[in-house]
Amino acid sequence: SPAGGLARRAWLIRQLETKYANVPQVLLDSGNLSDNPSPQGDVKTAGLVEGMNRLGYRAANVGERDLVLGYDAFRSRIAGAEFPFVSSNIVRKDTGEPVFAPYEVLEVERPGGEPVRIGVLGVARFNPIFLKAGPDNSNLVIRKPDEAVARYLAEVREQSDIVVLLA
Repeated sequence: SPAGGLARRAWLIRQLETKYANVPQVLLDSGNLSDNPSPQGDVKTAGLVEGMNRLGYRAANVGERDLVLGYDAFRSRIAGAEFPFVSSNIVRKDTGEPVFAPYEVLEVERPGGEPVRIGVLGVARFNPIFLKAGPDNSNLVIRKPDEAVARYLAEVREQSDIVVLLA
């Protein structure tokens, strides 16, 4: 019965590596990983990102909670991340274009050496009153998830063997 948080994740990863020694793992996060918007929350978020780096996370979604203080504050909080953050439906209000990569295609080597391409899309839940500060004095809004997925799914499928939706 391991403790919670990163310790529990590390324990589970070790268990999977032991039981399935030749099977690659792809660690992903569905978003909203930021802690409270405070100095203590900044330290906790930075610690979580560092732990996720050490565990080998490959991508994370951006959630509404992550942007509570706006885009620049979130970018500052995740500055040490060695994995990409994706979101296909957090967009600039003026252009409708995503401010994060809408998806990422990861390549993982199978036990026999053959690669598998994993397309990772991210969406946040729709919130029609969400409005946060974005880059370059823009504002961010959340587009409906089904519209965002419809916009990118064919493109991701074309580049991937498997598609994962982080929501």
